[in-house]
Amino acid sequence: MSGDHGLRVNLPASLHALRTNTSLRLHLVGDSQAIQAEIGTGLPQRASIVHAPGILAMDASPTGVLRNTDQSSLRAALELLATGDVGGMISAGNTGALMALSRQRLSMIAGFRRP
Repeated sequence: MSGDHGLRVNLPASLHALRTNTSLRLHLVGDSQAIQAEIGTGLPQRASIVHAPGILAMDASPTGVLRNTDQSSLRAALELLATGDVGGMISAGNTGALMALSRQRLSMIAGFRRP
């Protein structure tokens, strides 16, 4: 949902990835109405929309997002990864927020002290 240019760049890139990699399956996480409005009727079978209405600003502080992001698309996507519902996650959003939330929800790989 976030990133420098938001859905108008992220969704075409996601759909291109589906077209070029036939084994890929995507969960598009964010405001379902906004995603559906941008895609229209062209949602491929290997894609689904996971509703998460909150959007983290690109300038949100990493420590602030730890307290106020319960409904954010970033937190919802990380939850899918943490529970094993997805095998990986890509975000074009706030990198500091991604690192802070990832460390909180996913913890660290053994032997690594920093993300």
